[in-house]
Amino acid sequence: MFEMKCRANGANAALPQRGFTLLEVIVSLAIAMVLMTAMAGIFQQSISTRTQVDREGQRLESSRFSLDTLTEDIRLAGYYGPLTIPAGSIDWVYADPCTEGAGWSATDSNPIRAAPFAIYGFEAHKANITSVPGCISVANKSVYRTGTDILVIRRVSTTAGLSGTGWHIQHSACADTAKDRVSFIASNDATAFTLLATDVLQTPPKACAVAAPIYRLITRIYFISQCDDCSGGGTGDGIPTLKVVEVGAGDPRTVATGVEDMHFEYGIDQTTSLTGGNGAVDGYVVSNNNPRTTGAAGTAVGGSMLPTSTAMADGTFLQDKDSGEDRWEDVMTVKVSLVVRDTSEYQGVAGTRSFTLGISDNAGTVLAPTYPSTGTDKFRRKLSVTTVSAVNLASRREQ
Repeated sequence: MFEMKCRANGANAALPQRGFTLLEVIVSLAIAMVLMTAMAGIFQQSISTRTQVDREGQRLESSRFSLDTLTEDIRLAGYYGPLTIPAGSIDWVYADPCTEGAGWSATDSNPIRAAPFAIYGFEAHKANITSVPGCISVANKSVYRTGTDILVIRRVSTTAGLSGTGWHIQHSACADTAKDRVSFIASNDATAFTLLATDVLQTPPKACAVAAPIYRLITRIYFISQCDDCSGGGTGDGIPTLKVVEVGAGDPRTVATGVEDMHFEYGIDQTTSLTGGNGAVDGYVVSNNNPRTTGAAGTAVGGSMLPTSTAMADGTFLQDKDSGEDRWEDVMTVKVSLVVRDTSEYQGVAGTRSFTLGISDNAGTVLAPTYPSTGTDKFRRKLSVTTVSAVNLASRREQ
């Protein structure tokens, strides 16, 4: 009977309610959706910020590495190992940048009669270059980007020794003309280098006792290619790229991707002015359309295009010289301007961007191109500018 009473009481007792009401479920789901949407937005913003930071870092890295590479070679321009070339002692001449070893000349009486310009440039922003070096555009390797400048640097390797079958130079340190009839050799024949130097390891040092050091001649041409990967013909992957070709040492190679434009201005030391000839810069100029040509039209750096009656953009004056090409030996510094862009378009609003790169002619016209040149795009861009001293050229004139 007690058992039956307990069952009856249990059956009639009100059970406690468990779970959520429909309203509570809906509210909870709504809150969860809001939180998930907010978290998704934060996550998406984080990804976008990370992508933007990565792109900015890539642009900075491309700019930095490009400027570092150009800076190193400009500073070394005109470095010829133990060979010293006093200012005004030889004739600096134009030589085809794609012909290895071109421009060097020597005689018995004068160890070096002529040498090619150590720094040489092509300006493309005023008008397209009419004589683009033929060796910079190589099938499936590079396609020159029209409207961008080209820079030629000549020097020797910083380490002595025969390197391959290319052109080398050797300078005698032996004063005995019976042993060294000539004091300078430039050749691509490894057997031609017979000049001597002092053996400093002997006590006392013994003159004309060891072979003089041999240095590899280096000619590098910096330019912008329309593509990094240029395989398949056309403009390849379409990524503008700073490239360099070392003449006689293979095909053009990539320096940095995303480099869209490049401009050079040259700091000139006037050897004929009262204040010049000391390695100091008297004014900045640009190369003209065809640096090989002299005369009133298409003159190289300066020359008859810069008479004493013409003021430079900075208010200084440059005197005339007999030949426009002669101005290249007066280059003491190089001002480099690079425009670097992303390698792929950014997910944003399309637009344009303008940068001031310097001057486009020797009348001081401001060079401020718009990117892209036509229409709009979604690439983000960065301008980097630096001025580099050609220390080997300037030091020959410093008093």
